[in-house]
Amino acid sequence: MQEEGCWKQLCRELLLEKNSGDSGQDENSCFGRPGSQIDQKVEFRNKFGEKVFGIPVIIDFNRILQLKQVHENDGIITGVSNRDLLHAVCGLYDISLPDMESETIYNTVCAKWARTIAIVQDIKDATDNMMERLIKKRVREQKKLLEDQHEKKEANKDAWKAKIDEVEDIFKEEEEEVHLSAFIDVFSDTDEEDDDVDEEEEDSSEENYTKGINTFIKSSFERRQQRESSDCLITPSTIGIENRLLGCVTFEKKFIEEKQRVIHITLISIRPRYRHYKIGQYLLSKCVSPVITGHFDAVVVHADNSAVNFFGKYGFSADVALNKKWGELADAFTNCTLMTYFPPFSGHSLLPTKVTREQDADMYEIDQELEKWQRKSEEAYQGQLTCILKFRNEILQLKNTIRVQNELLNKFVTTNRPNRDALEIERDLRSTHLDQAVSSLARGLQSLNTESKQPLQSFSGISNTEIISRFIQGMEADGSVKIVYSVTSINKAILSSDVYAIYEKTVRHLHDSSMITTLYFCGSLEKPSRLQHILTHGFSEEDFSYGEFGRGLYFSKYPSKAAQFSVLGKLLEAQVALGQTESVLKCDRTRKSPSEGYDSIFTPGRLYRQGDNENAMLCQEYVLFDAHQVLPLWILSYSAYPNS
Repeated sequence: MQEEGCWKQLCRELLLEKNSGDSGQDENSCFGRPGSQIDQKVEFRNKFGEKVFGIPVIIDFNRILQLKQVHENDGIITGVSNRDLLHAVCGLYDISLPDMESETIYNTVCAKWARTIAIVQDIKDATDNMMERLIKKRVREQKKLLEDQHEKKEANKDAWKAKIDEVEDIFKEEEEEVHLSAFIDVFSDTDEEDDDVDEEEEDSSEENYTKGINTFIKSSFERRQQRESSDCLITPSTIGIENRLLGCVTFEKKFIEEKQRVIHITLISIRPRYRHYKIGQYLLSKCVSPVITGHFDAVVVHADNSAVNFFGKYGFSADVALNKKWGELADAFTNCTLMTYFPPFSGHSLLPTKVTREQDADMYEIDQELEKWQRKSEEAYQGQLTCILKFRNEILQLKNTIRVQNELLNKFVTTNRPNRDALEIERDLRSTHLDQAVSSLARGLQSLNTESKQPLQSFSGISNTEIISRFIQGMEADGSVKIVYSVTSINKAILSSDVYAIYEKTVRHLHDSSMITTLYFCGSLEKPSRLQHILTHGFSEEDFSYGEFGRGLYFSKYPSKAAQFSVLGKLLEAQVALGQTESVLKCDRTRKSPSEGYDSIFTPGRLYRQGDNENAMLCQEYVLFDAHQVLPLWILSYSAYPNS
C-alpha cells in the first residue's frame, strides 16, 4: 500500500511537470484529431472502473493508398501517414491471429470492398496512458530487483554446502560451465541481409501493400527506445500510431446468389490490455448499424475457438445447417466456426442475448423452447438422412452385385455356352430385385415424414385404363402374337376382411416383405369353375397346379404366356408377395416348398425350350407354395381378332 501511494504521488508530480512544460505549445500541433470520424470521443470502461478514451474512424485502405498525399504525414489521421496506419492495423491483427499469414491479412484489409473501423486515441490521451504504464513498469522492476537480491542473499547462506561431498568430507570436483556471451545476437551474422541479392519481382499489376513495413518497424523500435530511456517523462514525439490504436474490425459487403446482402466480418482484434473495456462490443454494434454498413440481411463471421462465446453472447448462431448457405465465404478461413447474426425486424441495437431466468423469465423460456425445438429438428433431420443414405447404399450394393454377376455371366457364357440360358435367367431375376428395391426406396422416401405405421402396398386402386394399357402392352411385347386383343370387361375381386388380414400377416413374416408385384395367374385352364370363387374367397390349395417345377401356384409377368394356361378369353391378375426369391433351373415335380431362407422360386417356365433364346424371358414363371401370399385383383375378359 505504501509503494502504491508513492507511485501515485510520483505520477502526479510528473504529469504536473509535463503539463507545465507543454503549456506554451500549440495543442493542435501535438494532439491531432482523427478524420473520417463516425462518432465523437467514446469512453470505454472495464469492470474495475478503469477507463480509456478513443475516437472511431472508418477507413477504405484500398482507396486511400491510391491517392497521393501532399505531405507524408498528411493522412486520414493528422500527423500519421496512411501507410503507417495500415501497418499498425495489420500488425494488431497479426499478433492476435498467429495462424493467419501476414500477406493474407494485408490483402484482406486492402480488398476492394473492405472497410475498416479503428478506435484511435488522440495523442494527449495516448501520452498520458503511456506515461502511467512506464511508471508502473519502473516500480515493478524495482520491486522485482529487491526480491531477487533478497532471494540471492538467502541462497548464499547454504551455498557452501553444494561444494562439499558430505560422504567423503572433501570438496566436489566442479564442472565447467558453458557461458553464453551477452552479445551473441549483436555480433551474429545469421540475420544479416545481402543487399546485392535481388528478390523475385511480383506482378506489377498487383500492389504490394506491405511496402514501407521495414521503415515503420524501425521507427516504432526507435520510439520505444526513446520512451524507455526517458526519465518517465514522455513527449508526443515518442508516441506513434501503434501506441494509439485500441482495436479495429474489417468487414466487406457481399451478395450471396445475387439476392441476400451479407456483411462479412473478416477480421477483428482488440489490443490485449484493453480486451475487457467492451471495445469489441462497440465495434460489433457499428458493423450491424445500417448507418455504417447500409441495409443487410445477415452478418457472417468466421470465429476462432477463443471467440465463439464472445459472438454467441450477442446473438450469433453457430448452427451448421443454418450457416451452410454461406459456405462460399469459407474458402480463405481454416480452424474457424462459421456464425451468423440476423437483425430483428425493427431496430439494430446490438444487445446481449444470453439471459438467465432471474434476469428475464419470458426470454429464458423462449430460449429453452428454441433449444428444444432445434434439438428435435436436428434429430429428425439426422434420422431422415440416415434412412435415405441407407437406401442409397443399398442400391449401390445391389448395383455392385449386378455388376459382379454380369461379369461372371459374361465369363461363363464365353467358357460354357450350354449354360448361357440359365445364367440369363439369373440376371433377369437380379434386375427384377433391383427394380423392386428402387420402388421400395421411393415408397420409403414418401413415408419419412410420417410417424404412423403405413399399410402394406396395395394395387387395388389402379384405374381401368392402366389395367387395360398394361394388358395390351404385355400382349404386344410377345412378337409371336399376330392377333389384336381388346378388353371387354373387368370384374374386380370382392374379398372379406379376413382374407386381407391373413394375407398381411403372411407377408409380414416373409424374408423380404417389400418384394410385392402384380402377375398373371397361369392355372385357370385346369379348373375354370374356380375363377369366381377365387374373386370372393381368395386362392387355396385347390387352385395349385402340378407342373415341372412342383405343386404350387404359377404366375407370369406376360399375359400372352399366362393365357396359354388360362380359360379362353379370361385372365386373372393377382397381387403376389414374392418375398425372397430363389432362382431354380432344375425341374422337380415333387417340390412342395422353396428352399430354406426363401419364400418363392423363379423358373425358366414350363413353355421354355432349350436354345430358344428369343422367347426365354417371356417364358419365365414364378411359383408360390403358400396360397396366402396371393390376393386376386380382377378378371379381364377379352376378345381377339386378326391384325389387318
